[in-house]
Amino acid sequence: GEFYPFGAKLLVNGDVIPVGVYTDNYTDSQELIKILEKAALEEFKNGNVVGYAIGIDVRVDGEDALMIKFTNDGKEWDQKIYKYKI
Repeated sequence: GEFYPFGAKLLVNGDVIPVGVYTDNYTDSQELIKILEKAALEEFKNGNVVGYAIGIDVRVDGEDALMIKFTNDGKEWDQKIYKYKI
């Protein structure tokens, strides 16, 4: 299956909040990822979060996979890839 990028933020109080991006028209997934990354950086600058993650639809060796990009400062991002089947 295919899906738009989505995010989650870990607040300083320990709550996890889902994050999404809404646009009035079709927006390329890469642009949505940039918007989510920029939002993460702002959240860190404001001291609102201690963690942020973005889920991205990818293909690995011809199979569906979920890439999770995560950061604890909004600047340096790590990633992990999970293959899945529906």
